[in-house]
Amino acid sequence: MPPDSKPAKQQAQKAQPPQEGRKEIVIPLRFSVGKEFMSKLPFLIALFLFFSFSLVMFDKSNFKTTDLSDLQRVQYNFQKLYSLSFILFLILFSLSMALGIYYSISIGWIPALLVLPATLMPSLIAGLIFFPWLMSSFLAFSLTISLTSILASFWPGYSLARAWSILSIAMVVFALLAFFVVFYKVAENKDVHIDLFLNSLVAQSQGGGIGSVSIPAQVISSSLSKEDFSSFISQADVRELLLADYPNFASLSDNEKQAAIGAFHTKIVDLAYSSFQKNSGLISQSLGESLSTRFASGSEALKQQIYLLPQFKAIYDRYAFFSASLAALVASFIALFIQILALGFLFALHKLVPQP
Repeated sequence: MPPDSKPAKQQAQKAQPPQEGRKEIVIPLRFSVGKEFMSKLPFLIALFLFFSFSLVMFDKSNFKTTDLSDLQRVQYNFQKLYSLSFILFLILFSLSMALGIYYSISIGWIPALLVLPATLMPSLIAGLIFFPWLMSSFLAFSLTISLTSILASFWPGYSLARAWSILSIAMVVFALLAFFVVFYKVAENKDVHIDLFLNSLVAQSQGGGIGSVSIPAQVISSSLSKEDFSSFISQADVRELLLADYPNFASLSDNEKQAAIGAFHTKIVDLAYSSFQKNSGLISQSLGESLSTRFASGSEALKQQIYLLPQFKAIYDRYAFFSASLAALVASFIALFIQILALGFLFALHKLVPQP
């Protein structure tokens, strides 16, 4: 090496700008597929299975955004909250949350992120292929469980107090997601929801339903008897008919006239009653259509009057917000049961399968 090479290197190092103000931010990423992860992998697999079944049960519960607008079916819509399908959904969803928390405890937030694809995959598959109308709801469920699991990954160990706190946060997020899901769906078809709301409102105010009026044919056929027809068609009417249509009737004796009037009267009454019984179905259909048309025209007129109200304009503009707020309120009520069930399942998991 030449003798002047070392001083040249020293001069080059001095020529470099100082780097005293440079700072480095280091984010630790820890993901080790070791004994701890392998021991918790069954919980992640169980989470995937139970969460998938919970999506099916939610579809079977048959919840719709129109349930919030149909005032005539309020009593039937409330029954969905304690139907077998929805109870099974609550159990499976709560168990999924407990499994996600138990899997993530002290494992680190990077492995805990695996909960997201474990719940996102069944949500996308079910939403894209089988239940596209529930895609946004399924994604909300996935985000709720994923958030809970990621928060639980920062715990140093099992704690019911921490579990209750994190579940409380998750249920607030659950209610907020329900708000945004319903707001989007109602705003997308606001006129349909408004029309359904007004139809049910008008029907409630008029004490009936909007639509076709059905009158059974038996009601029509039993409404009049043969005696009623006999009173409607008097013998005097038959006498006038015979005098007008049969010139020879006037030349008959009184007894012959009375016998002819009686025979014709009986025959006319029998024919009229038989025809009435035979056509009772057509009569009931025609009468029902007439009443339906009159009722519908009156209902439409009342709806138009409601539309003209200045106060209803404010309701129309904010209807999606009102519906979403009601959905968030119902979701908050449901979230309380989910939170209690998930905490119970988490406690059971800790007792049955202690952490290694």
